[in-house]
Order: sequence, then structure tokens, then C-alpha cells
Amino acid sequence: MGMTFNLPSEQLTEFDPEPERSKRASLLVLHNACQTLWESGEGKRTKDLSAIDGVEIFMGLTRQILLGCEHLVLQGRVWNFRWRQDAAVAPLGGLVATILTLKGVPLRPEEIAALLAPWRLQMQDVLEETIASFLTSRLGSLCFSTEDGRFGLIEWLPQVEGLSIDDAVSREFWQREDFANWLLSLVNPSDNPTELAKAILDSAEMPLSHRELLFVLWAKRVGQLELVPTFSQLLNADGLQVLSLGYWVTEKGKDAMTKLLLRQSEELRQQAEQRARFVETRRLQQLLSAVEEPTTDLGWEVSDEIASWLETQPYPVHLTRIAEQVLEVLPTDPDYEKSIRSLFALLVRDDRFVELGGQCWWLSDKTPAEVMEVPEPLLPPPPPPVPEDLTGQVDLVLPLEAIDDDLKRFIEDSNYEEVGEEVKVPEDLKPPKRLDIPVTYPHLQVGTLKIRRIDVPFFPSEPQLQFLRVIDDEQNELGLWVNLSLRLCFGLSEWYQRRKVEVGGIVRLERMKSGLVKLIWTNRYDRWIHIPRSRLEELKQYAAHETIRQAPLITLVQSLLTQHPKGVHFLRLWSELNVLRRTTKIALASILCAYPMFARVPNLEGFWTLDFTKFTEGIRPEKLAYLKKSQVGANGEW
Repeated sequence: MGMTFNLPSEQLTEFDPEPERSKRASLLVLHNACQTLWESGEGKRTKDLSAIDGVEIFMGLTRQILLGCEHLVLQGRVWNFRWRQDAAVAPLGGLVATILTLKGVPLRPEEIAALLAPWRLQMQDVLEETIASFLTSRLGSLCFSTEDGRFGLIEWLPQVEGLSIDDAVSREFWQREDFANWLLSLVNPSDNPTELAKAILDSAEMPLSHRELLFVLWAKRVGQLELVPTFSQLLNADGLQVLSLGYWVTEKGKDAMTKLLLRQSEELRQQAEQRARFVETRRLQQLLSAVEEPTTDLGWEVSDEIASWLETQPYPVHLTRIAEQVLEVLPTDPDYEKSIRSLFALLVRDDRFVELGGQCWWLSDKTPAEVMEVPEPLLPPPPPPVPEDLTGQVDLVLPLEAIDDDLKRFIEDSNYEEVGEEVKVPEDLKPPKRLDIPVTYPHLQVGTLKIRRIDVPFFPSEPQLQFLRVIDDEQNELGLWVNLSLRLCFGLSEWYQRRKVEVGGIVRLERMKSGLVKLIWTNRYDRWIHIPRSRLEELKQYAAHETIRQAPLITLVQSLLTQHPKGVHFLRLWSELNVLRRTTKIALASILCAYPMFARVPNLEGFWTLDFTKFTEGIRPEKLAYLKKSQVGANGEW
């Protein structure tokens, strides 16, 4: 032939493949989208096209890639092949060429006809005959044929006949010669085209087009390569995969592309989240209240779609998340704020939806019943009736004015407020940035946290039932329900167990600049109400005895004090009592100050002990007077 072939395999090249790899990573997304559209036969939402072999890709990146593909079109919120829009009237030749381009592999006329028939509105057998005639007439100009009767596009084959390698590089890779030389430098020549193709693709770590790969194989074989038979051989080779739009890739290349996609996905996701946080914290309320009656261009069919989607969610969902998942509106979109306003207006006017604080929305009939009432273990027992016989040792509850001042301060301490208790709270409380709340045993049992009166300003005043999105100090996301009417926070059972929180553990809620609330296990314990795990197990075994379950409260107090011979603080005694039986501080304080057998420990403020010398003495006379007064009042009512 008189041609000379100078392979640049030994040359050093300064070509940097990383930008090209980053660009070609999008081919995996396009391939996945095309495969999904072929298989479904109908349009698909962006979220349905945002997974690559089970790996989730940020929807914003998926949409960005799909928008850049001329063969795909976004109809409303649904993606489809552009050719399907005009299939009924478009020229057949263009449709056939487009389908071959998208499939990326040679096809038989009957395969093309099967894909076209539903959209072309023609009988498949008639269409098949027409397509076969068209392709046969275009052999050599538009298409080529394989030995098994398939047709491929001529543009998949490099046009290198009669050219030297240098001239072929100039023709095939005009203004990309450095890329071609880099490809040619990757591996040594081989007599086996399939093994050589795998080696090239593995070394490139990116998809290569049919034309690019066949060119390299041709050049490595010093021009001695039959293109169409080699192409057919590669199609049947193990370890090589054809992507949509006519590209080859190996598993190694696919892994490299997936990693690049994930990196791109995370970068774009972070940008979107940063924008969303800005809108949430600084603009959202202003944005949503800018007009008295915001208009919406969203119809009721969107409402139905939102309702159906919320049915599948485990927790209430933030407005911006509904926009992303249902409307596929992302913070990086130019009309993001307008879309958010339209969505808000739609939710407000539909009674099926309810806002649960912080722009978290839910279905009004889906609120869990358990967050609407106080769990039974938290309910204090009713005060015992005043017995007719006041000469013995009985359970009693004194009026607050009858409680000694040093005990009254514990009852009224706002830091230790419990369900069913009244405490003194300053009227001018300012919203705190964080709450430190100690957890008593009943709350550990049922997975709740007491929202004390001093804590209420931390939360928005409305609505009374709120859903709180929190991130804990291990970056786990949790959903908590806050019922301000009950002043309880629900949903912490698993978290308490996972973090091994003991009785008296201090849990922190802290509002971040982002608007989210952080849930923090401080690893600190309240000095008075902490019960170590070993002591808790003793108390639980003690509480399991039938005699303890039936015993009056005064007997339990006596029993616990005997276990603390040096005395015990009032709040620690109350905390331990709550393991045996739910007890209010006023009930405990009433018993301590009513009977002489319970004595204060000298020089230890708040500590109590048992004075065995007065074990048989009855109710103190001054307390007895309050009880007799109560008896008279009760008798008068009858």
C-alpha cells in the first residue's frame, strides 16, 4: 500500500484525561434514562431516572444532564424521547436514524418497527417492510449491515481507508489530536481485538465511542483491520458493554465514572442545600407572607399527587422537600422562589394538608394518635382521699400552703417541672437558643421529653402540635413531635437506647443558624436525679415484687430511705420513687413534712433521712390541722 504507520505509543503525552472523564460520566445517566424510557414505553419523572445501578444521583445533576441531551424533552415534569412527539408525522428515515443513534447498537428492521409502531400509528409488519427497504437503499451512505441482518450507522465507523495514521488522526480527531495520541499511548498492540479493546477501555477509565475505539484498534493493528466484522466481534464479547448513543465501557470504566458522578452529585447537592437553607432561614417567611393572597398556577391534580406522595412518607415533610420530590423544583432553579410560593398557596387552600410548624406539612388525617395524649406511665396518680381516721400512717397530699418552705421550693422549681405539676415561671421569658432538659425514668420508658414551661418560648407559639426536624450530634436525622398543649416531645425511644442515656441524663435541643434544631446527648447528668444503671436495675427488680406494687407510698419512702443510711437528697429520692411508682413532688414533700420519722440531715440542705426513734409517731399536729380542715370541707360538700 506504500503507507507508513508511526504509532505514538512510546511518546509522552501531556494530555490530562480528567476533564474528559468528568464530561463523559454523564453518559451513564443518559444510558440509564434511555434504558428506562425504552422499557417503560412512557415518560418518566427525573426522580425515576436518578439511580445508576442502585446508586442514587442528586436529581439536580440528573436533570442538568438530561436537559443537555438533544434527544430528550421535558414535557411538564415528565421526560420522554423527543422523537416520540412527532413520530406520527416525521419522516421515517430520520426516525430510524434517531432510534439507531439512541440504541447505539445495530438493529434488525423488525426490532426498529416494534419500537416505532406504537408511536407511528402503523401496522408493525407494514412498517417493518418499509424500514427494511429504506435501510437497504441507504447502505454505504447512511448505514452498514452485519452478517446476521442487522443495520448500524456509518458514522459509528472511522473513515480511515487509504490514510496514514497521522492523516487519520487529523481527520478523525480534528482539534482533539492530543486526545487521540493519548489513547494510542495507553496500551501496546495485540493480535486479539477483543482483549485489546478491553485493555484500552480499562486504561482510559472512561467510555469511548464506537468510532474512537475502532480507530484505536485499527491504528494498533497498523491499519490491518476490517471494521464491520471487528465491530460485530466486540458486540458479542464478554466484559464489554455498549451504552446508549454508541459508546463502549468496561466495568472498571463504569466504576470510575460512577465515582465521578457521585462527586459531581454531592457538589451540586451541597450547593442546592446551601441555597435552600438561605431561603428557609432568611427568606421563607418573608417570601410566603409578601402577598396577602398568593396566587398559584398549580392545579388540583398536583394536590392529589402531593397527597399520594405524603401517604408514603413516615414523617411530615418540609415545604422545600415537597417542592423537590413532587414538583422536582430545586434550589438551583432560577424560578425557585416563585415555585415555592405557588406550592405554599396550593397547600394552604387544600384542607387535606396541615402545617406543623417550621413549614413542615402533613396530611391532616395522618397525625399519630399517640402524640395527642399523655402516655399512661407519665400520668401522676390522683391524690388519695383524706382518710376518716388520721391516727395512723397513711398516704396524704397537703395543700401547697401547708408544705414547708424548703420543700416547697423543690415543688415550684421550674427546672424539674413534670406532667401534672404547677411551677412558677417568669412572665417575660425570652426565647432561649438552647434547652438542657434532664430525663426522668418515666420519660425514658416511653421515649418522651418534658417540655417545661420555661422551655415553651423555644418553639413557635403556633401550631400547638408541631413536627420538629432535628439532626443529632452524630449527624443522624430524626423526626420528633412536639405537643405544646401537653408540653411533651415524642419520638425519642430508639435514640435514648442507642445513646445509652441513663436516668437524669441531660438532653440538649439547640437551634442552629440554618433553622434546624440539633439534638445533643451531652453525656452529662443532673447531680440530683441521676440514677446509675446498676442502681436502676436494683430498683426495677425491687419494683417487680407484688408487695411493693401494693404498698402505700409512705412505705416506699421508708424503704428507700433505709437504703440511704447517710441520707438522700429530696430530688434523688423523688427520682428513685418514680422507678417504683409514678410520684409527684408534692406527694413526696407532703409525706416528708407530715411525719416526724422523716428528718432533715444537719448541714446538708435538701437531704433527708429516717429517724427510727420516731417511727411510730403519727402526723404532726400542725399538718393534721390542714387535713381536718379538708375533711370538714369535704363533709360540707356532701
